[in-house]
Amino acid sequence: MFEAAFGGENPMTADNTAKAIAAYERTLITPNSSYDRYAKGDKTALTEQQLKGMNTFAESGCIACHSGPNFSGPNLPMGMGWFMKFPTFTDSEYDEKYRLMEDMGRFEATKKEADKYMWRVPTKTCWMFSSISSMTTRSKR
Repeated sequence: MFEAAFGGENPMTADNTAKAIAAYERTLITPNSSYDRYAKGDKTALTEQQLKGMNTFAESGCIACHSGPNFSGPNLPMGMGWFMKFPTFTDSEYDEKYRLMEDMGRFEATKKEADKYMWRVPTKTCWMFSSISSMTTRSKR
């Protein structure tokens, strides 16, 4: 892919890698997504299916960690992370399906008991609201 994108004899350079990552990250910018328009007051911007997905997101506890304008928790100074316990429901059908309890999160790096199952909430706009194509609702717990 690098040869097709950059050509030349040695396309796999640090500079070209940085350019490729920057190009990819630009595809993630959604300043006028349907969710952004909805959040600004356009109540017709989301489809019925997207609204159901948004309700599922809130009802299943995702909003406990993924809050704020970027769905990444509270705004913190640069370089500081916000850690939350995950999974939030230990009786979820997804615990076994995705083996959620096997990875102990931040504990793997710090070995501190208090860090078991603590995860840094990623900083990005939630894909569920900007590019949703097929979302089904789950029953409330």
